[in-house]
Amino acid sequence: MKLNSTENRYETNLLNTSNLMAAGTAQLVSIKIRPIDSLPHSDEDEFCDAYVYPDEYQNFRDFLSAERLIATGLVNQGQTVRYANVNGEDYLFVEHETGPEIIAALALITSSLTLGKSIVDLITTIIKTVSESGEKKRKGEPSGRYQAAKAITIENVRRRKPKSLRSFNYLPPEMRSSSKN
Repeated sequence: MKLNSTENRYETNLLNTSNLMAAGTAQLVSIKIRPIDSLPHSDEDEFCDAYVYPDEYQNFRDFLSAERLIATGLVNQGQTVRYANVNGEDYLFVEHETGPEIIAALALITSSLTLGKSIVDLITTIIKTVSESGEKKRKGEPSGRYQAAKAITIENVRRRKPKSLRSFNYLPPEMRSSSKN
C-alpha cells in the first residue's frame, strides 16, 4: 500500500516519537490541546487556531519543572521534552504554535493512576492558563496574546484526520452570547 504525503509525515512522526520515548512497538496516544477562535457546532465545522504564546508555554514549563526531564528532541516540527513522573512513568510534551500535544503509551495511561493524574493535571494547567490569558485579552489587559481564544478543543491526533474528543467554551455563560464574532 502506497502512503500519501500526510500518511508519510504521520509515519515519520510516529517513528521519531517512538525513538524519543524508547517505546518500541507500544501503541501511543496523542492528545492535542488547541485554543480556537470559536466553538465548532459539529466535527465537520472549520475553526481558526488562536495559538499558544510564549508566556503561556512558560507557565506550562514551570508546571512541568516538578517532573524529571529525560530527553529532548523534535516531533512533528515541535520542540519535544520527554518527562517522567514520580513513579518513572514517561510521556512527551510537544510544543506547537497551535497548542501543546501530550504523547504517552496507551497501556501505561490506562493502567497507571499516577500517569493518568499527571496528564490530567497538565491538561488542566494548559486550559486554565489559556483561559486566564484569554480573559485578560478580552478585558484589554496585557496578556501576551495577539489573538483572542474563545474556546479550546482537545483532539486525538490520528493518521488521517484528528478527531475532536471535546470542544468547549471557557468563557463565563454571560459572555458567550457576545463571543460569536
